Amino acid sequence: MSDPAPFGRVLLVGCGLIGGSLGLAIRAVWPETEVSVLDPAADPRVKAHFTLVSAPAAATEADLVVLGAPVLENLRLLDAFAPYVGPTTVVTDLGSTKAAMVAHARRHAGVRFLGGHPMAGSTHSGFAHADAGLFLERPWILTPDTDGPQGAGAVGEALARLTQLVVGIGARPVVMGADEHDHVMAYVSHLPQVVSSTLMAVTGRAVTSDGLQFAGPGLVDTTRLAGSAPALWLDILATNAPHVGQALDALRAALPTAGMLEGDAAAMQPVLQDGRRWRSTFDSQRGPRTTERLLHRPATRTFLEMRSPAQVVPFEFPEVDAVVRRLDVVPGSLYRYLYREVGRPWYWIDRWDWSDARVAEHLASGGVEIWLLTVAGTPAGYFELHRTAHEVEICYFGLLPEFIGQRLGPALLTVAVREAWASEPERVWLHTCSLDHPSAVRNYERVGFVPYRQEQYDARIPVDREL
Repeated sequence: MSDPAPFGRVLLVGCGLIGGSLGLAIRAVWPETEVSVLDPAADPRVKAHFTLVSAPAAATEADLVVLGAPVLENLRLLDAFAPYVGPTTVVTDLGSTKAAMVAHARRHAGVRFLGGHPMAGSTHSGFAHADAGLFLERPWILTPDTDGPQGAGAVGEALARLTQLVVGIGARPVVMGADEHDHVMAYVSHLPQVVSSTLMAVTGRAVTSDGLQFAGPGLVDTTRLAGSAPALWLDILATNAPHVGQALDALRAALPTAGMLEGDAAAMQPVLQDGRRWRSTFDSQRGPRTTERLLHRPATRTFLEMRSPAQVVPFEFPEVDAVVRRLDVVPGSLYRYLYREVGRPWYWIDRWDWSDARVAEHLASGGVEIWLLTVAGTPAGYFELHRTAHEVEICYFGLLPEFIGQRLGPALLTVAVREAWASEPERVWLHTCSLDHPSAVRNYERVGFVPYRQEQYDARIPVDREL
């Protein structure tokens, strides 16, 4: 079994890109967690994933309340939800500044608040672009207020539970004080936004659209942030004005004057060299870009077996034109098609990219059989057997998604088991996992298999790959 969820009931107040991605990530790792959303402007697609609620009183049923609105709105939301939050409920936020939020939370002595800031985002906004893998390997800053009215013990418990959540969805928790957070963000996040927007505005006003057509990658790269929504940044800048002001003063002091650029511009050399040195440090910290992001999900693998053909509990096919036959010739394209389409909903990825040569090598390795189920002549499912001297493994088994729910699975499994026992092995076995169909283990047991071992492992699900 996977580790229990740190929060059984989660209320998301706001369900845009970040809040929606958090909800999807929680459900991906802990499917049993109840996730509710309070957002009057929620995307209509939200209700397909989460339960919609309409009033702050819904917080009385929540173990975790996540404030996912802009910063100033989160301050007002905390006031609205405070009367309904229980003494053990944890309240956190997703805002980009923390000192104002922590100070405001101190007004509500009964609220166990702990600030949070996931360092993840996208060039897009809204729930339509929410992504369960958005936070993978990204820092998630937590700002516990140990001097607040809740006391160190309660805050420590909240920190432990939020840390478990952050780690579980693949992010990297970082703990720091609220003021330190705002100081760092002023330089690494808020200053770049102001500079990017200012640079784009100054350049656009000077050269207009006629001149912008000649711009190269330099302007493109340095002004990417200028496309951000102004409303979001007004809240951030307003609640971090002192630190952003210091950062702007430091930038102004370092910017060259017109006089410094005259002649050979040697006065610029220290700035250019320092910039290059720190950029090299920055690049080395980021590390090489990975080609694939992985969602780490706790999973359980269950092994089942039969020790005698007498254990088989047979099931018949329903009244359909069903035919099961062994394939004598299996082209690589057909093998990949069956593997991908049957396994797509259950994250079968081990053989996803096998080449024709790799498939041919596998099929020629000895003892491998591919059996195909057709219904009215259409492929509907398959199973793969691997025979050895003393046992037979059912390596892969399943139906194409369109044929699930038509009572074909137990009948096809009956055929698979009978064919496995045909060579009179000592046992027939298989394994499945918690990523498979929720009824997988039960269906195997119905046909006569008996579980004999379980193991926990870290399932790594590719986020960017189109499965």
